[in-house]
Amino acid sequence: MISGSSLVLGLFCYVLFRPEQIVWLLPDWRASWQLRVLPHLFYNLPALIHVFAFSLLSLAFLGLSNQKIWLASSFWFLVNLIFELGQALNDEVLMNFPSFLKRYFLYGTFDVNDIIFAAVGAGLAIWLSLFMRGKYG
Repeated sequence: MISGSSLVLGLFCYVLFRPEQIVWLLPDWRASWQLRVLPHLFYNLPALIHVFAFSLLSLAFLGLSNQKIWLASSFWFLVNLIFELGQALNDEVLMNFPSFLKRYFLYGTFDVNDIIFAAVGAGLAIWLSLFMRGKYG
């Protein structure tokens, strides 16, 4: 339930706060009502929520052993890190990638804050999972 709620919150942050030039998964019509007055914090919040929510969702299926908690959270942080670093690649390197990845990396913008927020999301997932395991395990 926490994971699903987090994903919905992340979707709203993505739709409402990311600049329309870099959001290639969403239609152009949403740019007319996109909020631009909230702090820059909300720009990077989807990276945190992505890692946090998918770590918890994975753990719902894997269970809450120490090893699984660290493995799931680390895995989703690494996925986010790889996609973020891919956005820093130059056009020549990207020509060798499949078209769906190439498009994502070409139009995305590398932001070190996304990496920091993803690390915080992994840390929060680890903390919450260890807390839940201690309380209900």
